[in-house]
Amino acid sequence: MPSDESVSSLPGSVSAVPPDVRNALTGAYADVLSALHSAEPASARLESVSHTRCSRVVGIDQPGWSLYLNQAAGLGLAEPATELAVDDVLAFYGLAPRPFIVAVEPDARPRALAGWIEARGLRRRLLLVRVQRAPDANLAVPGAFRIEDMGTDGVETYAGLAAHGLPAVVARAVASLAGRPGWTHSVAYEGDTAVAAGALFVDQQVATLCWSATHTAHRRRGAHSALIAHRVRRAGLLGCSVAVVELLEARPNRPGDALRNLQRAGFQATQNVRVYVG
Repeated sequence: MPSDESVSSLPGSVSAVPPDVRNALTGAYADVLSALHSAEPASARLESVSHTRCSRVVGIDQPGWSLYLNQAAGLGLAEPATELAVDDVLAFYGLAPRPFIVAVEPDARPRALAGWIEARGLRRRLLLVRVQRAPDANLAVPGAFRIEDMGTDGVETYAGLAAHGLPAVVARAVASLAGRPGWTHSVAYEGDTAVAAGALFVDQQVATLCWSATHTAHRRRGAHSALIAHRVRRAGLLGCSVAVVELLEARPNRPGDALRNLQRAGFQATQNVRVYVG
């Protein structure tokens, strides 16, 4: 799941951050997996294995998305992990050629956990960055973009844009969340042209910014930054206490465009999660 742009901030791992943030991230992820399970041709499973949230999705072949949607999160948090727990989690993914990731939080227990994972052939290759800021009901939206929140009647516009950054089946699944409690889908217009889209999930005063994409012909004009500001402002209007984003970074010391946009918008890193690729 991701930057808030392209490999989007699909909310991923659970963590030792305050429970309301953890629940919001997990709730959004579960909603998306549920939608994918109902989509064609993709199918999805979301199960708890040894107190670890394990997701498995088939029918999506794009490497980045296949990785993010096939994810084990929370290992060693609810209780100290054991080598048997690691084996049980890996067995969930079986011998299928589709890759998956195991996200290990900074406070996962025991310290030997990383070594157990690496001893079974997984390698640390990515970093899952979690950033947050306070919502602001008075935040100005930069640029000359007009941003509209889509109801169920207009969500096809969102899905059409999201398909430029997401696998089509994922875009359709995310769009199908329109109208569900907690979800808002927004589209940025440049003149009369829809150029970018992004989603917001709110749960227990926590706003999660996710599932953004900008049409390739309209990138680097500020649409993503405008959508960030719009959702931070909406979170403030909804009375949220925090806005959070989760995104995968392939190069921890060289932030991608999405993370730079979030940092310019006042988001600050709260946790870095080690990501092991199987």
